[in-house]
Amino acid sequence: MQRPTATASGAPLPRMNPQQLRSPATSSAMARFAGVQPPQPGQDLGQLLRSVYGASPRDPQRPDLRAAAADLGMSARQLRRWANGESRPRATNPALQRLQRLSRTVLDSRAGRARALGAQAPAQPAAARTIRIGGVQGVVSGNDDAYRDRTIEVDLTPAEYAELQRLWVEHGNAGLADGLHALTDRNYYEQWHFQSIDSIQWGDRGRGR
Repeated sequence: MQRPTATASGAPLPRMNPQQLRSPATSSAMARFAGVQPPQPGQDLGQLLRSVYGASPRDPQRPDLRAAAADLGMSARQLRRWANGESRPRATNPALQRLQRLSRTVLDSRAGRARALGAQAPAQPAAARTIRIGGVQGVVSGNDDAYRDRTIEVDLTPAEYAELQRLWVEHGNAGLADGLHALTDRNYYEQWHFQSIDSIQWGDRGRGR
């Protein structure tokens, strides 16, 4: 499960700046494209619990309360009241504070990304589609004028989408960025380079997801 490292011609793939990969815009765009709704401040507690602890084995639309209870030191019954909106903990509640801390870093680990992806409804094209990638980009060059803010459209098959999801789970934003560089090298323009990415969508050509 290696990250792609070379173009179709064997040249090294370009890499995005690590600082840019950690930007909120890039992280959010990549998570949403992979099929994950990133945890948001003020999010419904049921959704927050599911984002952090994954889906219930019995009901994929509900959080795994057993795992959450074991980690937070609470009863599954009380957490069910949180998830159902029947009870709202105080802001100073230690369990709530831990849940909120974990939600901010849940996508930083492979296990967290896999759990988050598994908690979502399937999101993948049933047939060949097009993805639109927005950000500062252009052909690899030492001249900064080669890069500008634009949106490109690239053909995408279901197998390629599944591979991009896998790269995101296994290697995070860096893995998905490498996968997008490999995809554009094959299907758009050799040595295409993303300096920044602020939006990724898939759907029919000319239409949103």
